[in-house]
Amino acid sequence: MCYIEERLYDERIISAAPQTLSNKTECQVPFVVSLTDAVAKKTSVSGGKGASLAALVLQSASAPLEDAHFKVPDAVIVTTAAWEHQLSTMADFEAKIGELNAASSSSSSSSAGGGGGELLEAQCAHFVAWFKQAALAAEIVDRLKHQLTATFGAAADSDLEQGWSALRFAVRSSATTIEDSSEMSAAGQMDTFLGVPGSLEVLSRAVIACWASQFSFASVQYKRGYGQWPVAGPMAVVVQRMVACRSSGVLFTAHPVTGDERELLVTANFGLGESVVSAAAEPDTFTLEVEVTANSYQAERRVTGVKNKELGRKALVVRMKKKRTSKTAENLAEEEDSLKVANLESCGTLSEELTGGELMQSVSDEDLLRLGRAAVHIAASCGSPRDIEFGFADPIKDADDDEENDDGGDGGKVDSAGKPKPHPSLQLYVFQSRPITALDSNFTAYEVMHEMDTAHMTEFEIYTRHHVGEIVPGAYSWGGFFSICPDFVLIVSLAIFLLSFVFLILIYIFFLLATASDGRDGHWKGADVQSLSLSSGQFLQSSLL
Repeated sequence: MCYIEERLYDERIISAAPQTLSNKTECQVPFVVSLTDAVAKKTSVSGGKGASLAALVLQSASAPLEDAHFKVPDAVIVTTAAWEHQLSTMADFEAKIGELNAASSSSSSSSAGGGGGELLEAQCAHFVAWFKQAALAAEIVDRLKHQLTATFGAAADSDLEQGWSALRFAVRSSATTIEDSSEMSAAGQMDTFLGVPGSLEVLSRAVIACWASQFSFASVQYKRGYGQWPVAGPMAVVVQRMVACRSSGVLFTAHPVTGDERELLVTANFGLGESVVSAAAEPDTFTLEVEVTANSYQAERRVTGVKNKELGRKALVVRMKKKRTSKTAENLAEEEDSLKVANLESCGTLSEELTGGELMQSVSDEDLLRLGRAAVHIAASCGSPRDIEFGFADPIKDADDDEENDDGGDGGKVDSAGKPKPHPSLQLYVFQSRPITALDSNFTAYEVMHEMDTAHMTEFEIYTRHHVGEIVPGAYSWGGFFSICPDFVLIVSLAIFLLSFVFLILIYIFFLLATASDGRDGHWKGADVQSLSLSSGQFLQSSLL
């Protein structure tokens, strides 16, 4: 089965999910769904990130067990129906968003003269602060608790080792229009909160803060740059289980600069992938070689090996904080402090310095090949080049296993050469799969400088004077032939027009001669018939000559 884009899933889901979500749609679209729910695959319900995660679950199930097996951490999605319901509970939202839209319009009209950007930035900051003060609607909180229990098990107040209260989560934005599409990625424009503890109140605050981040100045400017209006678009939120990864990173199934699908580009670091996507550390860069037999995802593609390695310094490693083992006064104070939205960004992660990172390889060659095979499978399932976030962790206790994983993020025990020993039993996790944004859509500096030198827009355009049957083999219709040879169409059209004109003249002359009959009996005379035949023959002869 081949899926050409995430949004193609909208046509495959038969469940009744409304395209326009009203304020009271919980009976039609739940406020919170899991990744395995059919409605989760709809971009209009789960947003770009949520829908692609739901697609990844299906792709994981169809992957070959030995060559390309990977897992997707469990998650729940606060849908766009919950977003609409939350807005209906905020009495001043319409007035506040009207002021923000007015400031955005004023910024556009005064951008030439300057000063409009400062006004919009101040208005965005004021709106975000006002939105974060709102409490998550009680109906959404109830559904969130119910879905977390159904997905991760019941939370126990007395025993923190049971249920979702013992886990940590990543709360991530999932907009429906601007995020994780082939045209717009919105990378880094909206907030993501990592290591959020399994507290219903903290998770609720994180959802509100995630929604509010789409009104930040950077996000609003990004929307305006792509013509998105109004600024308040439908938005879902993904609450995904965090995995204490030994190494993480990003993989492109086509080279992001050249678009060459024969190369997989991997950037990775120890610990969580935050240090890679935020460019906080110089990661390792690997290039995998792919054997492409045909320019189609229907044909088999095979990862042949690691083509190139560039080990970065990796001076900074981001890891998860240790889990809570008891309800001590210190832990309670830390949890109470985490309730503040200002501390959500750092409530569950910590950064550590790593020395000698350029001497250690974050991902072993064996794991790189496993990762490459999984990436090829994902790209073939989606039918397009992908931008994939991945991580390697222990297969049994894959989340919050800080007692066994508390090795500084160096990938395990170190051998005599100071390099970490590989972990052949590490489990591969895939956290995101999105289209590579703007692939092959930008001109190089050379092409921009020499754009007017030739009629060729790019170096890939080719003109030919060969016979069309030689360069376009196989059967083709007249319509296809005319589309290939527009000049021939013009010549044929002119020839038909001239022939039609000559034919009309002949008919007119014949009509004039036919009316020249004898006035007395109305019959043709023999001399007239001979004269008519002679005149017509001479006219045809002169026309042909």
